[in-house]
Amino acid sequence: MGFQTVTWTGEGGEPTWYETFEGEAKRGFCPTCGSRLAAIDSDIPEIGINVTALDDTCGPELVPIHVLPR
Repeated sequence: MGFQTVTWTGEGGEPTWYETFEGEAKRGFCPTCGSRLAAIDSDIPEIGINVTALDDTCGPELVPIHVLPR
């Protein structure tokens, strides 16, 4: 799920970022347990968050706006 801005509020705080492709992509992991949390790619203006990493997944801000047809 893509977000324009993110405020990290979990117990682990800001993810630990690893550059997977230098200057092109980064992946964020929980500094405590290592779970994959997020991704930043240079050609996409949003930060991608793994929905399963969210504490609350039923808020109105989580309603999809870009859905690919099946």
